[in-house]
Amino acid sequence: MRAPILVGELELTEPVAALRPAPRADGADYTGAMLLVRMQHIPVGYVPVEPGAFGAAALARTLWTELGPVINDRRSHAGLPGLDGVPLRGIPAAAVLADEPGEMPPVTVVV
Repeated sequence: MRAPILVGELELTEPVAALRPAPRADGADYTGAMLLVRMQHIPVGYVPVEPGAFGAAALARTLWTELGPVINDRRSHAGLPGLDGVPLRGIPAAAVLADEPGEMPPVTVVV
């Protein structure tokens, strides 16, 4: 993907909406997007999105293609059934997934 790209984030428990980037000051069109995808505020991964996949349905398919195994792995680990796609209404939140960060060791980053 070449510049300029839209950089953003997406929460899987919220409805999937079409990406509608605001016009750039220089008038250039975005050549794609890079989204940080979260499930219940916990990062799942990054997803590159081509401009032709900015619509809600195409975006949901792209999310599933890129992150489906990771999403189902997290759900399986929590004892939840697997999914066969990202629903446009969003993935229902589950209390068992909210505690997931507690299972990870603490990390400190110094810059």
